[in-house]
Amino acid sequence: MKKSLYSLILSDEVVCGIDRLAEQMRTNRSRLIEEVLADFLHYQTPERTVYSIFCNLERLMSDLPFPITYNKFDNVFSLKRALAYKYRPTLKYDIALFPQTSGTRAELRVNFRTQSRELESKLLEFFKVFGAVERRFNQGRIEYVQEETRWIRVKYFDADKTVEQMANELSAFVKFFDATLEKYISGEYSSFEQIQNDYKTFCHKG
Repeated sequence: MKKSLYSLILSDEVVCGIDRLAEQMRTNRSRLIEEVLADFLHYQTPERTVYSIFCNLERLMSDLPFPITYNKFDNVFSLKRALAYKYRPTLKYDIALFPQTSGTRAELRVNFRTQSRELESKLLEFFKVFGAVERRFNQGRIEYVQEETRWIRVKYFDADKTVEQMANELSAFVKFFDATLEKYISGEYSSFEQIQNDYKTFCHKG
């Protein structure tokens, strides 16, 4: 949605109240004013769409034993999980959503920090293997980015996808990805084909 700069004449007392409320809600003056006006006009902003997806994600992922955090004025939904690996290192999954004219860009960011070279090597190896498996099944427009302590999977949803459809697809994928990662780290997989077969089963369920 295109945004432009507008001038408003408001009383100082109102602005002070808006700023206090914006700080409490972890947002800024412009976004809070837009939210209030959109609510009054019954207008669905991209930010509201993102928040609706996150509310659905929280419900769909309530069966996972992972702490969930997100904010009404933010575009990132976060989960933390401890890996069943020696000293129980923590991974952080961030789902970041970016509404666009042609649809929605969804990023799954897997954040990891570890002192163990062995674990780091296993994680990097898994990300490479998982990407190779997913490419074989050609699951739409997907991209991957490998950073020093973060792996990112980028998925593009078409504009006709509903809030419920996106939430269902994202939650199902994160659950599958996490279960597959856990199996890989624990050594439960012994071949590339086993991961590929699990992914094939996952696609058929979807």
